[in-house]
Amino acid sequence: DPSVAPGTGTPEFGGLLAHQLLQFVRGLEGLPIVGADLVEVAPAYDHAGITAMAAANLILEEIALINACMGSSDGQKVQQAGTL
Repeated sequence: DPSVAPGTGTPEFGGLLAHQLLQFVRGLEGLPIVGADLVEVAPAYDHAGITAMAAANLILEEIALINACMGSSDGQKVQQAGTL
């Protein structure tokens, strides 16, 4: 949502708020997640830098999620299957 992440070239009004997105990502814990993607941060549209801060926080959460998945027994199976 542009109210919490104005630094995007394609604003979507009515989108997720930052806390809703973090709650969703944290709810993925336990699933065999092996990758994540953050699509766009456009600093030219975000003079206060809040989009970059939200993006950095999201990436940190994604790294923690992937790390937790790789440390679990299911994550071990996914990692081993990927190396075949």
